[in-house]
Amino acid sequence: MFRCKSIRKGLSWVLLLLLLFAQPVWGQIADLPPGHWAYEAVKKLVDKGYLALYDDGTFRGTFPVDRFTLATVVAKLLVAMEEGPEPADLADAELLRKLTNEFRSELVLLATKDKELAARVQQLEEKQLILSEELTKGIAGQREEINRLLQPLESDYARLESELLQLRRDLEKEKQKNRTYLFIAGFLGLLIGYGISSAR
Repeated sequence: MFRCKSIRKGLSWVLLLLLLFAQPVWGQIADLPPGHWAYEAVKKLVDKGYLALYDDGTFRGTFPVDRFTLATVVAKLLVAMEEGPEPADLADAELLRKLTNEFRSELVLLATKDKELAARVQQLEEKQLILSEELTKGIAGQREEINRLLQPLESDYARLESELLQLRRDLEKEKQKNRTYLFIAGFLGLLIGYGISSAR
């Protein structure tokens, strides 16, 4: 039972890997010779209806697979799995072994790259955290420096504002004095003018 499950699971992975390198197909395979390393796998997938040939009977195995094709094949595989396991024969097991061996280096490479990318992402996240902390500290330090520089300016501003208020008061006093002097001068001018005119 376990062997059958592992074969089925392995076959599913191999089929998915094949999909990465193939397009949908039906019928005779015009551009895939029987001696090709993937011929048996492609033929079996075509025979079982998972893949289809193009209208001209070609497989076009070197073309990239699109997401629609991948979704179609995966859906067909899922339906086949839901309907129950097909009994695996020795030919299936041998095909699975060949395909597993064929793609082993690619799978190892992908796993290695995945680990490297995960490590790189972690390094970048750590650097981002460090930079964020340094930036926060830098901003706090600059804020303190700005506050330190502003204190004397605020004191000067308060002093200048007080001096300006005093100057306004002094100016108002001077204006009051000037008005008083003008009033007295005007009054004296009237008196003098009245005295001159009465003397005539």
